[in-house]
Amino acid sequence: MEFEMAYQARVAIDRIKFAIKHAEQFAVPCDAMREAGLQLLDALERLEALDRGMHPSGETRGKRRSTVRW
Repeated sequence: MEFEMAYQARVAIDRIKFAIKHAEQFAVPCDAMREAGLQLLDALERLEALDRGMHPSGETRGKRRSTVRW
């Protein structure tokens, strides 16, 4: 069960990263897109923290922090 949760968290992380990159490339900068980007970034950071907590100390995916450049 824990393996399945970790897998689903990683899938969600990858999809959120894709959405952030796609929005950075193609979206017209505006307040609504900026807020959406911040919401996605918050969700990404929460999932990455959860993902790090699911692994023994030596098996983390990295501590790189994503940024949104709008």
